[in-house]
Amino acid sequence: MTVQEWLKDITYDENLIAGVVEMNHGTQIIFDVRGWGWLTKHGKMDNETAIKFQDNVGRFIVEATQEKLAKESGIDYKAKYEKAIKIIRRFDAGIIGMYDL
Repeated sequence: MTVQEWLKDITYDENLIAGVVEMNHGTQIIFDVRGWGWLTKHGKMDNETAIKFQDNVGRFIVEATQEKLAKESGIDYKAKYEKAIKIIRRFDAGIIGMYDL
């Protein structure tokens, strides 16, 4: 298994305050969002603000991971599209020639 395969379905779970992946044997925590003590003491955030902040950090990490995985997928959709268009044009040319259109 590669890192990319393991993380391909990563989501953020607000109840666990963690990035998770669902596997055959259950939910696997990939990362925990920490810092509650710092946020509420030194960051001077009230509980509700600290909860939202932790959730935003978790979502940010998941979205950044998903973006990186999409870039690394290596699927060149433009090349696939251009190849499909060439095939369609050849097919169209064959039909046009066949019916002398």
